[in-house]
Amino acid sequence: TAPVKITKDDSKALVADDTPKSVMSGDPRDLGIPLADGANDLDEAEMMGEQGGEGGAAAGAVSASMLESTSLRERSKEMFATAFYSGLGAKASPDNGGAEFAGEASTILFNLGGEFYTKNEKKWQARFSLVVQYSILNTSIISNEGDSVTEKTSEYGGGFHWYPFTRPSRTYKLVPYARFVMLLGSVNTSYNPGASGGSSYSVGGSSMAYAFGGGYKYYLHNGFGARAEFEFYSRSDSFAADQNGTKWITSKSGPRVTFGFSYRW
Repeated sequence: TAPVKITKDDSKALVADDTPKSVMSGDPRDLGIPLADGANDLDEAEMMGEQGGEGGAAAGAVSASMLESTSLRERSKEMFATAFYSGLGAKASPDNGGAEFAGEASTILFNLGGEFYTKNEKKWQARFSLVVQYSILNTSIISNEGDSVTEKTSEYGGGFHWYPFTRPSRTYKLVPYARFVMLLGSVNTSYNPGASGGSSYSVGGSSMAYAFGGGYKYYLHNGFGARAEFEFYSRSDSFAADQNGTKWITSKSGPRVTFGFSYRW
């Protein structure tokens, strides 16, 4: 066969040289290199930082700051308040036109406390937090004959929360947890007679209680959050001697639900 003619004119060359002029491009797609599936899922902060220049660096810093704000692990202290309230007015009146007695049928529960976390979430202790709590519980009832009983209790104590599924520093996500607390305090009961007659009296005593259950938290990036708790509560009260010289011991137990808010710093 006839020999192939050789020329230095690129326009007349049989095969064009497709070697890229520059191999320093920041994006491999500029070199014509196909990417594997999922390779486009790059971190937004990294992509913005690679753009270079003051604008790219500033954008990368802003994006990194946004990513950092999704965790509260550097905020190891928290204050919370939960409550339950039911306030009803009550009255008892006979059908024979006799005297009418007024009172309340209400329940007020208010919990104020603090929670303390471990900053290093790589340790197993990060799944637990210490809790201190102060509680106020006031209840009032009125009987069909107008007798009313009011009980005021104040408790203080502590315990722990356990986070088995989600780290307690997560934001914009429901964080489930289990809880256990023990409480000591004082209780005072007042009695006011109605149609049954008799005299009013008040007696005080000491209380010991424990509660266990669970709940859910939800945090915003600025540290504010909300929580709902469901727990089984059990309490024993030991009263001083009443007007008849008798010392009574009462016990209460059952489920209760509270809702509240918190702030973490």
